[in-house]
Amino acid sequence: MSDRGPSGLEVLHPAELMAVHLYTGRWQDADSLGIELLADSAQRSPAEDLHSALALLYAMRGELDAARTSLERLAPWTQ
Repeated sequence: MSDRGPSGLEVLHPAELMAVHLYTGRWQDADSLGIELLADSAQRSPAEDLHSALALLYAMRGELDAARTSLERLAPWTQ
């Protein structure tokens, strides 16, 4: 646990912000936020929430290969 609280929550709230961006049509903001957070993911707990939001974004934009790649990162959720 860091001085900012449980590390898993550091990813959860940004992923929820990404969802807000998705559903309000601010797709570029969602994409930028997700990529920025994943670049810093070495310091974060599991990033599955971010990959989930990115998979949805890519599917909505018709970027199916990118969506599949993000979905593959969700494998820990199935175990």
